[in-house]
Amino acid sequence: MSVNKGVSELLVDFIYELKYDDLPQEVILQAKKCLLDYLGTTLYGATTPTADKIRNFSLKFDDKPKITAIGNHQKTELFKAALANGISSHVLELDDGERYARVHPGTSIISALLPLIEKENIGGKELVTGIVSGYEVALRMGRAIQPSHRNRGFHGTATCGTLGAAVAAAKVLGLSREEMLYSLGIAGTSASGLLQFLEDGSEIKQYHPGKAALCGLLSAYLAQSGLTAPNNILEGKRAFFQATSDEYNVSECTNSLGKKFTILDVYFKLYASCRHCHAPIEATLNLRSQSKIANQEIEKIEVSTYKSAVDGHDNPIPQSEVGAKMSLPFSVAVAWKKGWAGPEEFTPVYFNNPEILSLAQKVEVKEDPSLTQLVPAKRPAIVRIFSQDGHKFEERVDLPKGEPENPVTEKELKEKFRSLASISKSKEEIENIINIVETAEERIGEIFSFID
Repeated sequence: MSVNKGVSELLVDFIYELKYDDLPQEVILQAKKCLLDYLGTTLYGATTPTADKIRNFSLKFDDKPKITAIGNHQKTELFKAALANGISSHVLELDDGERYARVHPGTSIISALLPLIEKENIGGKELVTGIVSGYEVALRMGRAIQPSHRNRGFHGTATCGTLGAAVAAAKVLGLSREEMLYSLGIAGTSASGLLQFLEDGSEIKQYHPGKAALCGLLSAYLAQSGLTAPNNILEGKRAFFQATSDEYNVSECTNSLGKKFTILDVYFKLYASCRHCHAPIEATLNLRSQSKIANQEIEKIEVSTYKSAVDGHDNPIPQSEVGAKMSLPFSVAVAWKKGWAGPEEFTPVYFNNPEILSLAQKVEVKEDPSLTQLVPAKRPAIVRIFSQDGHKFEERVDLPKGEPENPVTEKELKEKFRSLASISKSKEEIENIINIVETAEERIGEIFSFID
């Protein structure tokens, strides 16, 4: 790769040249894990009221529906399938992510790719390569601009997800090098998404990856149709890095490119809430299993954690499912009360429960600067429970379950999928989906018969 090229071109050069046969076996297996995890969260997410609203939207415009929107039970149009998939896959807050980039990549990238391969009748090797390519772009972008990007109010899943989805779609479509560069350029000017939802718990958060999937797909098809775009959309003086961050590190886009694939750094979630709440949830569950304190005996619960986990997440009385999933006090309270924090625990029956809300108001959240200094290498939290008789119980978690350093097992990941998919699929259908994903190279075309 020429040293005279800018980072946009260098990154596109690498993705353009990347082939399935270049991928290490561990990277291929990881892409399949991401696909299976994505399908589980999306199938369950498609049963939620938020997904119903998108179905109603699609019905207004579907003249010749042909494409599968996961869990929709009816065909739709290509771009609306990508939109619906992105929203359904993110609504549970159970989708994969990466802590350095602060991006949920699968919800944007795979949401764009599945409708694309169905429409174009593209094979499984291309899908796997597209997933790896999209993750590589989205996560490298996030690493380059975080934490400044988030501090300025941008949602990395919406912005970086758009870039990743566009390049992934361009890769799967087999676009030329120039067309792929245009895809990135069109996506760069389309990338948007603000964190204002942290203030009110509104559903616009779920829209972000749906929009990213839609815009990414649109960017690739527009480039294929001849629409031009800047060849330096990342590094130009009025381009993505400058516009969306005060501090950025361009070298993150190309460091160890081809030697270390970023998809290996994603985490898989066990709890249906914002990732910033997971270390406190896990510490709370550990304390619950170790101690025998009744709710009424708790004087207070202290949560010491890092700054990003405090900002926008210290709301003890959430008014919506999104608000509950963003609320650290509620997450701790419901985990203590129920002994788990899955999709059910963040529904209205729980965030309107007086006993849980009373406990949530006993949760004091504060930043510990020494823990903030550990981010992003760790995402730590210390939970202290004080009883009315003067006892104190303490638990610390530095990296919650699911991180590469504290991974879920393949068995745990499949159990998660089976649990989520069972809301709408039979045991036989579930096992068929697992088998198809495991042999995606030869059988991916069969998947659409089981995920509609």
